[in-house]
Amino acid sequence: MLLVNGTRIDSETLNEISRLKASKVIILGGPNSVPEHISTTLKNRGLSVRRIAGQTRYDTSRMIAEELISLRGPSTAHLVNGDAYADAVSISAVAGRYQQPILLTRANELHPEVNRITSTVQDWRIIGGPDSVSATTEAQLRNRVTNVSRLTGRDRYEVNKRVLSHWGLRNNKVYVGSGTAFADVLTGSVIASREGSGVLLLSNRDRDIDSAITYSKDNKLDHFVILGGTVTIPTSTANVLKNIVINRVHTNGVYTVERGDTFRSIATSFGHTSFQLSQWNTHIKDINSSFAPLRTPFYPLHHKDYLD
Repeated sequence: MLLVNGTRIDSETLNEISRLKASKVIILGGPNSVPEHISTTLKNRGLSVRRIAGQTRYDTSRMIAEELISLRGPSTAHLVNGDAYADAVSISAVAGRYQQPILLTRANELHPEVNRITSTVQDWRIIGGPDSVSATTEAQLRNRVTNVSRLTGRDRYEVNKRVLSHWGLRNNKVYVGSGTAFADVLTGSVIASREGSGVLLLSNRDRDIDSAITYSKDNKLDHFVILGGTVTIPTSTANVLKNIVINRVHTNGVYTVERGDTFRSIATSFGHTSFQLSQWNTHIKDINSSFAPLRTPFYPLHHKDYLD
């Protein structure tokens, strides 16, 4: 999957098509998403170009679903809110793994484009809570098909982890992307599906980071591939993930602090929360710059350097 912006196709994208030795290109979306002159550019390079597009994102998703059904036959379909991308990204790796369609709907009404598929597909999974796909929409779907179930959570991050847990991962590897920017995680989900992995969504909030850490430890994940640059996933967040894998505690109990470490990442390396470590070190007034010794219940932990 390759991306273009709203006005042109970059040389990097054209070079990648050449590197892949592709002969066919499928454009997803109408001219408002991918202008016709981009199609012309591709055709002028000798490529066979076909566009799958409707008037809106909803009928485009239906057309893509019909294409998949024609190739693979009817199977389970996934229903997500068409105005919010996070739930769609969460299920995308699973849908790719099992070659299942994703349909878009409005929150409070089953979209007519979805109705056109329900005569063919009878097994459905709703991804997201009632704010994303309402109980009314769910009832409308149940009236048309044989089987409907829902994976829900208090927010997109909890839904994301429930998707990962429900379908499982084939190894200890997961792709990590921002829960507030779609481009990196959308394209990354393609390779995640090929590997039987998934995408773990993160924000920069402590609550979401701590939840991701807990999930990763509980599921023995120790291979993380971060999607995107430091603007979307800051270095400090990446270091927290690194410390799940690398525990820099020496036999003498001294923790070697490196540039980019945070109080949270140190706490994580010991299997504690930031709150726990701060409670055991109440003598430290500024946890980001103190030279004072750090204590845990198990180690005489000391600074060897300062937190940057």
